Amino acid sequence: MEEIIQWPLVLFSLLAGAGGCAFAFAGASEFVGGTKRARFVVGVVSLVLVVVGGLFSVLHLASPQHVMAAVRHVFSFSGVSVELMVLGLVVVVGVAYLVLSKRSGVDGARKGFAVAGIVLGLLLAFVTGHGYVISAKAAWFTEILPIAYLGTSLAAGALLFLLVSLAADKEFSAKPWGVPALAASIVGAVTIVAYLAYLQSAGFDVASQALVTGLAVVCGIVVAIGCSIAILRCAAGGNRQTLTVLAAVGFVGALAGGLAVRLLMWLFSEGFMELFEAARVVLNC
Repeated sequence: MEEIIQWPLVLFSLLAGAGGCAFAFAGASEFVGGTKRARFVVGVVSLVLVVVGGLFSVLHLASPQHVMAAVRHVFSFSGVSVELMVLGLVVVVGVAYLVLSKRSGVDGARKGFAVAGIVLGLLLAFVTGHGYVISAKAAWFTEILPIAYLGTSLAAGALLFLLVSLAADKEFSAKPWGVPALAASIVGAVTIVAYLAYLQSAGFDVASQALVTGLAVVCGIVVAIGCSIAILRCAAGGNRQTLTVLAAVGFVGALAGGLAVRLLMWLFSEGFMELFEAARVVLNC
């Protein structure tokens, strides 16, 4: 498995996607319901995940020369360059939003950056998967793949937003977020099912990877949706500690489901590693 799976790329898309979507929910809480402290802490956690995810992407490039080559080709609008641009924009917008959150009399500007954060956070989760949509490999050649990246990141981001908000501020109420969290978990589940169905229809036996497929179904669907339903039922007057535990378990489940989707993509891509070797050669030019 170690030879097939490109772990830095898996962790890049997983962490950056979850962070971007959590930031999108923080931005949405400017309009739906949340607290200033909760939004700020979620924003910090989200940016940390995005930056750490970006560092894993850099790790995959293996050397400073490859990193600089990627930066020089940032306007080539390749999959890598688009990811780099969107990631950079998320960081810039996120930092600006956090700075404005500490100032008074800038509500309009802060909400403007919140809207930008919503769009860019969701876009980041999508583009981290879209660069793989190429005709050379059947397991990757479908728009369902980046949609599954987005869907699983959305579920993880929603539950992470709830978890951090509940832990950060006793004044934060989960009541307005029960339905959005459940909706995000259902979207994540639907995209997991859609990608599994695509793989099977394309001639891949998903049952041959029973452990990873089971991880996607049990964690990404059953656990994430189950915890989201429980949160919805408890949000109005449930014990705060119970809600926090449910959000934590749901987040871990959604993140594990997203991990499984990314692993399946690689596990059904044996014999394709020469693409990345060729990319390294090009970046050295």
